[in-house]
Amino acid sequence: LLAARAAGTGIPKRVQGAVAVTVAATLAFTIITGLNAAPTTELKLKPVIWGALVVYGIAILFGLLGSKGPTGWRSLFWSSGGALFYGLEAALVKSLIEYVRSHHWPYSGAIILIIVALILGAVAAGWMIQQGYATGPAEIVVGSMTVTSPVVAVVYGFVVLGDGARMTVGPVLLMVALGAAAIAGVVSLTRFHPTYRAAASASEAEPVG
Repeated sequence: LLAARAAGTGIPKRVQGAVAVTVAATLAFTIITGLNAAPTTELKLKPVIWGALVVYGIAILFGLLGSKGPTGWRSLFWSSGGALFYGLEAALVKSLIEYVRSHHWPYSGAIILIIVALILGAVAAGWMIQQGYATGPAEIVVGSMTVTSPVVAVVYGFVVLGDGARMTVGPVLLMVALGAAAIAGVVSLTRFHPTYRAAASASEAEPVG
């Protein structure tokens, strides 16, 4: 809305629909998460570290796609990679808090490794988000961060930290559907955005060879 007002242009109906789907699905996803999360968890550091490594690997893949992928999608890839790191940051901070609360002498090599991962992740996230702004419109970056960060934090919490210990099949399936809908909304926002269309047209107009 702000971008359209600043440019003095209208908002295409497909873009309006993509934004509405993204906002509604993300809100419902968050509410269901809060209602079904386990109140207490038993934290184990090894799954925390392995989970962080998986997220790091996916974020690096998005970074490669952001630098080498199709021009119209680079902003989405860059901002999604940064949002992955931000979602992981929230999960790792929770991990540290829970670990310190449950241990009399919590300092260890694993804790230091997590702190280092937090620092590196914060720097990498900021850099990737700036790349997202540099390669596309702000609404795609903000939309990607709005969806990706909470989804990553929730999935990490449920799978690695045990927050989903009391989840039943119904809420899990609903969360998967809502998460997919929110992600599809951001992808549609990218696909139907005028910036993507301009980039696609320019790519098709380039001479081959």
